[in-house]
Amino acid sequence: MRWFRLLIASLVVMIVVGCGESSLRPDVSNAPFLEVVYEGQPLADVQVRLYESANSPVIAQSITGDDGKAHFLELPPQEPSKYLVTVESLSDGGWILEPSLSKTQTSALTALPIVATPGQKILLPAKSVRSLTPSYGN
Repeated sequence: MRWFRLLIASLVVMIVVGCGESSLRPDVSNAPFLEVVYEGQPLADVQVRLYESANSPVIAQSITGDDGKAHFLELPPQEPSKYLVTVESLSDGGWILEPSLSKTQTSALTALPIVATPGQKILLPAKSVRSLTPSYGN
């Protein structure tokens, strides 16, 4: 009988608390976003940071989902006329981004105000994605 009470108690806790992290994730379906693209394909697990200039602090940041979109829930009410964008790989999927793209002094990536210009794509330059596995032959 004791195991039955434990089972019921466990089920009640799972129902009240939830079974996964999805209930902790904010709804981003209507949030403005930038899409990170390399050779026509979206890149997931990329940290995207927005700056007003190379010497300013981070204004906003987000991580791309499987669709390559980085949704920004908090942007300044008065957006700058242009953002400086840095990107950094958070994945261990066998690739890494060119390190210069993660530094404000060397990144040439930019974006227009995100709320006023929705759905912008950040097109990564050629050879900015590097394989972590050595290639032999060819």
